[in-house]
Amino acid sequence: MSSEQQLKSSEQQLKSSEQRVASSEHHSLFGIRYPSFATRYSLLANRYSLLATCFSLLAALLSSCNPWVFTMQRHTGWDIEGKIYTNHQQVDLPTDNLVIVEAPASIAMRCYQITDGTFDAEFTLARDGGGGLELRFDSTPYEDTVLRSGRGERITIDQQAVTVAANGTTTTVPVVLPPAGTPFRVVLVRHGRYLDVEVACTTIGQFRIDDASTQWLSIVPAPEQRVEVRDPQFRPLVEL
Repeated sequence: MSSEQQLKSSEQQLKSSEQRVASSEHHSLFGIRYPSFATRYSLLANRYSLLATCFSLLAALLSSCNPWVFTMQRHTGWDIEGKIYTNHQQVDLPTDNLVIVEAPASIAMRCYQITDGTFDAEFTLARDGGGGLELRFDSTPYEDTVLRSGRGERITIDQQAVTVAANGTTTTVPVVLPPAGTPFRVVLVRHGRYLDVEVACTTIGQFRIDDASTQWLSIVPAPEQRVEVRDPQFRPLVEL
């Protein structure tokens, strides 16, 4: 049901309640007409319902107008909430399952229902040479605590290798990415205090992480790089 239909339905319910009030009034001992308690309660409840609907529509309108937030995969049952850290003009969402991020922009995404679970997406780098991108996990989407603090697990993907920094250690595994414009998959599995990493069909390894599983995954393109993230999916370890 659209927002306009929801509002119209609430208004019709309120009008119907008011009509019932008029038809259910009765006289007091002094000849004063007044509605019964049940009718007054029903009318008040309907007015509150209309007010709540108006506030919900207003919140949805404000959210849809906010250039720093976005939603993906809305029809999968595992909606992805996204936030843009910087340069929202450099972030494009042409479809519900595709986001394009061009440096110096960066984003974070999560599925609200999931902490432990799997992240699976298809990445495409627009340019050969130079760097690729960095992925980070943390419990907050804010730039000052994620991108600048150095906390959380960091996965750096470039043209020749993947480097994972977690729990005070750094591991680099040679991985040759396909040419620019050719997609490759990234699969990350978080379970308790462990993180499994797979990039471009290469198992990078299992890593003990600094703290318990967190929700937000940041995606940061390297300077002068543009990254396409297609069909990102967050899933629980066991499907509900």
